[in-house]
Amino acid sequence: MRKLILCPTIEGYSATPKSGVIATEVDAGYSRVRQGHLRSPTIVSVKWNLYSYAETEYLQAFYRVGINEGVDRFLMNLQGLDRQDSATGLHEYICLMQPDSFSVSENTGKFQFSYSASLEVESSRADEVLDGSKLDQAELLGNVSPFA
Repeated sequence: MRKLILCPTIEGYSATPKSGVIATEVDAGYSRVRQGHLRSPTIVSVKWNLYSYAETEYLQAFYRVGINEGVDRFLMNLQGLDRQDSATGLHEYICLMQPDSFSVSENTGKFQFSYSASLEVESSRADEVLDGSKLDQAELLGNVSPFA
């Protein structure tokens, strides 16, 4: 699996988490709810501001050849979605571009382009143990604030 080395701008992020829960309405009472998928991907809209012709060529080549025009999954570091590496503020995700979402969104001047795309992302490492310990700690303390 290839890794995209260009990080999108943090201002361009827009995330829509998917729960993976399937609900079936019934005539009377609560809906029947079940877990349909484990670790469903989050839909993230990203934007890259590129300031050189080399960056633009790299991103276009990565899309065309590196991930087979969006067919193949790839790795990318994103900032601020959930858990982060404390040193860099980044976390590695497995990504898949949604069909027909990769585009040049604006040309703001000589060698300054903005590309955008919608991605399905999921964490590259399972964090169920960490999530469970956070829940246990909050329930034990009766509070989610570490400073309470």
